[in-house]
Amino acid sequence: MQKFIIKPNNSLPKRELWLLGGGFALLMSLMAVRLLLLGLWLVVPFLLLDVLVVAAAFYLIRKKGRVHESITIDGVVLEIHHHEARHSKSWAFDIHWVRILLQEHQHPWQANRLLVGSHGKWVEFAGFLTDEERASLSRALKHSIHTQLHNV
Repeated sequence: MQKFIIKPNNSLPKRELWLLGGGFALLMSLMAVRLLLLGLWLVVPFLLLDVLVVAAAFYLIRKKGRVHESITIDGVVLEIHHHEARHSKSWAFDIHWVRILLQEHQHPWQANRLLVGSHGKWVEFAGFLTDEERASLSRALKHSIHTQLHNV
């Protein structure tokens, strides 16, 4: 059995994210006090709105960072599991019929797509990896399937 687990790169740990968010909120609070002292009280609600928008953005970034996918090759079955915060999806394919397809991008600004499928059913996965990482994963999966087929 072989298992590949892929996760997005979260370069900002939770503690540092809280420190950054708290520092931003403190800076906006100091600016609000200064603007209130200058008599510019109409600007203060917009500073509060800035803090709320940045907090919402940080929340969404953390939520998207909790996604992970696993690919398992066990016997003659290749399984893909996509896990998100509140739900997960699974797909299973027979390795005798499965194809791994790395679809090259049409334009420079598009990312490659990594697809697995058989019998007209295709699943895209590893969307948060770079093009090079997707190519490497594609090669590793093809090698694992080849090895598994010759060991069965």
